[in-house]
Amino acid sequence: IGRAQEVVYPVTNYTTKEYGGNFSPQNWSVVQDQRGIIYAANAHMLLEFDGHSWNSYPLNKLSNILSLATDSTGIIYASSYREFGYFKPDYQTGFKYSSLSDSLNRNDLEFSTIRYINVFSGGVAFQALEKLFIYKNGKIQVINPATTFHTSFVVNDLLYVRQRDVGLMIWKDGKLNKIEGSEIFKSTGIFVMLPFGSDGREIL
Repeated sequence: IGRAQEVVYPVTNYTTKEYGGNFSPQNWSVVQDQRGIIYAANAHMLLEFDGHSWNSYPLNKLSNILSLATDSTGIIYASSYREFGYFKPDYQTGFKYSSLSDSLNRNDLEFSTIRYINVFSGGVAFQALEKLFIYKNGKIQVINPATTFHTSFVVNDLLYVRQRDVGLMIWKDGKLNKIEGSEIFKSTGIFVMLPFGSDGREIL
């Protein structure tokens, strides 16, 4: 009788035994930069792992880091409850956090948790339910929806945002535009968007 061969995947599980008992056992987000370095959102700290050793960098805020994203220059973007900014490589300290939300006008501070960070050629998009922030060239553009935002994704360097009771939006010409025929997504959630097809131009 034939038996299926057991497949062992090359997965290593790291716990606080490896990266330190003073850290949280829960990591909210994980990203990898172009060098292959791993970064994890661990409570109010950014963990860095190069495959051999661990380093940590503080958010300098009391809130937990919930989302991460990285760009081609090595900057690590981070977000939390009513907070977003970036960790920039620093020669002396490794990484230093700078808040972007601290520069917002008082009227633009009414948002909850930034759950999605998307990096594309149009800038860096920080998305909360109540607002969308586009950061580019040192400036922040604030988009206020008539309803609320749900999720957001970048596919083929294009930013897509699902807006409740509206449909699927695309960022074009410096603003969000509704995609024709996307009314089904007024009430239907979108939880992943991926390039599809032989040339990757279709979206799954």
